[in-house]
Amino acid sequence: MTRNIFVICLIAVLSLSACKEEKQTQTATEASKESGFQLSNYSDENWNAGVGREFNMFIMDNTPANAAALKDVKQVELADGTTINVTGVNVVDPFIQIVIDAKASDYQAKAAYPQYIFLKK
Repeated sequence: MTRNIFVICLIAVLSLSACKEEKQTQTATEASKESGFQLSNYSDENWNAGVGREFNMFIMDNTPANAAALKDVKQVELADGTTINVTGVNVVDPFIQIVIDAKASDYQAKAAYPQYIFLKK
């Protein structure tokens, strides 16, 4: 009987641990949505989900919130912690170009829409 109680308690503890881990993941995702930005969901011969195919640029939609956030930006941080230096910001309606000092396509999987990026001043 003691062994049955032990097994039941062990299952309960493991279940609670799994629930706590899932909640932390949800919280991290929600935090990304609140403080992060997404590149434009735009693709053509020059762009792939907001990442320059040949250009050292990312593009975001030209909105007042994005324009304000990009003012004086110095770096873009990706969700995995990778930072990329920003060398310029250009408005080319309907987009804002974020010029970076690296080959943008190298960061396709980490930066492209719908991933979240973080802007650092």
